[in-house]
Amino acid sequence: MLSKRTKQPVNDSGPLMYIGPTIPGLVATATVFNNGIPEAFTAKAQECLSLSELLVPIDKVADKTKEIQKGIGATSVFYQRVCAYFLEKGR
Repeated sequence: MLSKRTKQPVNDSGPLMYIGPTIPGLVATATVFNNGIPEAFTAKAQECLSLSELLVPIDKVADKTKEIQKGIGATSVFYQRVCAYFLEKGR
């Protein structure tokens, strides 16, 4: 989720893990963010809103990863959107 005030992903639940596809030069799958989100990630998340939806609290990683693997739920849709935006268009 993006903060309306700063347009940055909200981190009010402790460390977040990125569970999306690896995006060369930006982020790797399973990257954990403990002390905020890098500016480069935030900038891309403004272009592709689904990107920030793949930052999840550590305690939800297992459930959200299962959604992606099974192709069910919103997390799976966000994953596919990120793949289409970055991987298929070469961004």
